Amino acid sequence: MKTRNWGKVLNKYVYDNLAGETVIVFDEEGNEEVTSFAKKNERINKNNSTNNRKVIDKLARKQGLHEQLAVAHAIELISVSERENRFSSDNTHQWLDDNGKNDWEYWTTYIQDKNNTIWEATLNIANTSNGEKILYDIYPIKKAGQSVKSDTSSANSILPQNSKKSSGNAKYSLSPAELDKQYLQAVKNNDIETAQKIVDDVAKENGYTIKAYHGTLGRIEKQFKYFTAQAKVK
Repeated sequence: MKTRNWGKVLNKYVYDNLAGETVIVFDEEGNEEVTSFAKKNERINKNNSTNNRKVIDKLARKQGLHEQLAVAHAIELISVSERENRFSSDNTHQWLDDNGKNDWEYWTTYIQDKNNTIWEATLNIANTSNGEKILYDIYPIKKAGQSVKSDTSSANSILPQNSKKSSGNAKYSLSPAELDKQYLQAVKNNDIETAQKIVDDVAKENGYTIKAYHGTLGRIEKQFKYFTAQAKVK
């Protein structure tokens, strides 16, 4: 779409698809980590102002093409971010930072635009008074470098030439034997898309409505083991 329309479309996308959602990712040890987006009607007073505003609008009303691009891919950025050893206590955002010391965490992540320019972005995560981690802002975003143009026919492609791409229509039962067979075949083919599809379906059938995003087959494996374990418990 034309870039001049991004703002309006992004606002609708954030309200329809991100507001109130929770993202579950797993660390290298398989530990679950939960990050949320503010709900549609959650409001804050900033800097002791008498006027309050919606928390989610910090993302929904982003200006600037790279800022808007980052918000559109916020879920993926959460899943591949690196936690900085940096914390702060702002004390200006009402319940977002009224816990005292170390209310805010900063996670570094990267995004690539259509011109193959790499941008470094910082996720501003608030540790709220109700125990949630909320992605409040993606700032700052600065140019980090230029990548080599990707070529799906080259050896640098994520999927090997002889691998099978997922149709996106597969349905999976909770049969442990069938799940193992389908999953192991996807891993053998280095088919990340299908492996994640299996994990997402298992999670959904176990009552998890939130998708588990990831970056590597190693992380998918940890998700697979977790959700199939939940199925066997049930």
